[in-house]
Amino acid sequence: MLKKVLSGLFVTALLLMSNPPFSFGIETVHAQKQIPSYAKWGIVAIKETMKKYPTSRIEDYSYMGKKTKDSKTEEKFKLWLKNYNNEDEFGVIVRIKYETKTEKVLEVKIDETRI
Repeated sequence: MLKKVLSGLFVTALLLMSNPPFSFGIETVHAQKQIPSYAKWGIVAIKETMKKYPTSRIEDYSYMGKKTKDSKTEEKFKLWLKNYNNEDEFGVIVRIKYETKTEKVLEVKIDETRI
């Protein structure tokens, strides 16, 4: 009986000391969440939209991509809003044009959409 206990303890010790630790078939992945490159511009889109529509709240947000031409880049977002006063829902397309190297904002366009 003592032999079985010692044998069990030995096997347990080996499993605990193994490198990498014994995982019973389950892999552990350590990954850091990366901040998307467009996050900065999403914040600009939200702030500018809230300035233009102060009686509305943002219900949803979608990144639609970017286009770079020459030394300028345009980021595009779609936001879905709900008006506090009359519960009307509508969307806006926000386009932010900036200098690619300096990231200086050149223009912010906001167009309403009902789709």
